Amino acid sequence: MPVRPSQLDRNRPLYCFRTSQQQRQIDCDGPVVSCVEMHELSIAVSLVDLACEEKARRQLPQVQAVHLRLGALAGVVRDSLVFSFDVASAGTGIEGATLKVQETSGHELELFALEVAE
Repeated sequence: MPVRPSQLDRNRPLYCFRTSQQQRQIDCDGPVVSCVEMHELSIAVSLVDLACEEKARRQLPQVQAVHLRLGALAGVVRDSLVFSFDVASAGTGIEGATLKVQETSGHELELFALEVAE
């Protein structure tokens, strides 16, 4: 079951990232977390940090999945990011969670939901 801040609707991300390869501003209502070119491992570490912070802030039970929108033009290799996420989440509060990637055609790199155990 996805968890979202109450003030955001279903189409808005929790957080947005922007890589230096992107030439336009991402249209999102979440804070722009990073505007520098990032390697997939550093992106994964940031996603894990954000998910752990949100889990603690909301006092959530175990996170089963982190949902991400990833655009084809974001300059991020999906498979490398998924592998890096598994490595980065080991030993953290979201260890064992999977990264579920929704691929899009744009520049998106948005963490938009956390899936938790009921």
